[in-house]
Amino acid sequence: MTATIIPLTYRTDLRKLQAKNMAHNTTIRELLFADDCALAAHTIQEAQHLIDLFVAATCRYGLSIGLKKTKIIFQPQPHSSYLPPAATVNSVQVPVAEMFCYLGSRVT
Repeated sequence: MTATIIPLTYRTDLRKLQAKNMAHNTTIRELLFADDCALAAHTIQEAQHLIDLFVAATCRYGLSIGLKKTKIIFQPQPHSSYLPPAATVNSVQVPVAEMFCYLGSRVT
């Protein structure tokens, strides 16, 4: 299951700006800063998949996820109804947030 979240095209050689073959493409699915992580997905199923991968990665390195600070926010597609998202971390239901603050930005 893959999700195209933030498609990014970038260049590493700025001397030949017209050359098409110097462009690189990547997809960003998570934003990491210090001890915070924001995962982005198009569907609740994709979000749960990314959460499961993140939990597995933390376990491999002997880390744990702070469930008191963990929240989920869901923005439905335009013209679709809102259904509260249901996601779990280690079989614990993640609470839904009305607002998400990240590095000084707020998403509602």
